[in-house]
Amino acid sequence: MSSAHDVPATSPLANITYAYHFDAGLYAAYLRRYAEARGVRRTEGKVVDVRLRAPTASSKRWCWRAVSR
Repeated sequence: MSSAHDVPATSPLANITYAYHFDAGLYAAYLRRYAEARGVRRTEGKVVDVRLRAPTASSKRWCWRAVSR
C-alpha cells in the first residue's frame, strides 16, 4: 500500500490511500431526520453574543435568540 508523499511516516494517515467525500447538506438533512425520529427537539436560533468567563479563555457562555419561522 503506497502512502501520500506529503504525510510524515509517523502520522496515523501515512497508510491511508483513499478518502470519502460527503455532501454536507445531504448529511446534515440525514442527521436531522435521524435525530428528530428519536425524539430530539430542534430549536433554531442565532448566536448574538459569546462571552469568555474567567479564569480560562476556554470557558465560554453562548447567548442566543430563538428565531421564529
